[in-house]
Amino acid sequence: LLRLSGASGADSEAAEPPNAAQAEAFLALMGRKRLCVLRFLGPAGGTLRLIPKKDEAEVTMDVCVNMQVVFLTQQYEYQFDPTGECLVLQSFFLEEPLQLVFQKAPAVGKFSTGLSAPVTKTPKGQQVLVKGMASRDPCEADLHEKLWAAVRHGGCDGFLEIPKTRFDVDQYVDYEDQQRAMASFKSYCRHQGHIEGIE
Repeated sequence: LLRLSGASGADSEAAEPPNAAQAEAFLALMGRKRLCVLRFLGPAGGTLRLIPKKDEAEVTMDVCVNMQVVFLTQQYEYQFDPTGECLVLQSFFLEEPLQLVFQKAPAVGKFSTGLSAPVTKTPKGQQVLVKGMASRDPCEADLHEKLWAAVRHGGCDGFLEIPKTRFDVDQYVDYEDQQRAMASFKSYCRHQGHIEGIE
């Protein structure tokens, strides 16, 4: 990545927003970075701050032309304040991408309990091919890709406390005592995954 820091108007130009696929690819790529290499090509210098992500000391240094800085991206973020126009070359060392391998499960397998899984047979009759999928999911996701993005990058699972618009939680839920809830045929859970806007 090349960036001309301190150039007049360079940061004010609005870039075209990425589409969903580009954003997903970029986030996946940034999740793999491990080392960041900054090379300051000048002509101006500036001040570089390495900001710790955890309980470590912040590092501040003066930057000169042809200086190179290497740091762990899991430990630091950075902020560069140039004194004028400074061309910066930024590179990342990435970890290997995840390689998922799907294997066909055996017809009969042993579980930890020692029980055997039943052998399933292909049903008779005309075969059906599923070519598409549609769903309504929590997190106001109208596509399963949006729910996956919320779960993967947003850190949420779509589970919320049951709202009063669905039913009176206090009447049907006893979350303070699970045994008492079961004995009185009530639910013990006050949270569930909600599809918004169906009231």
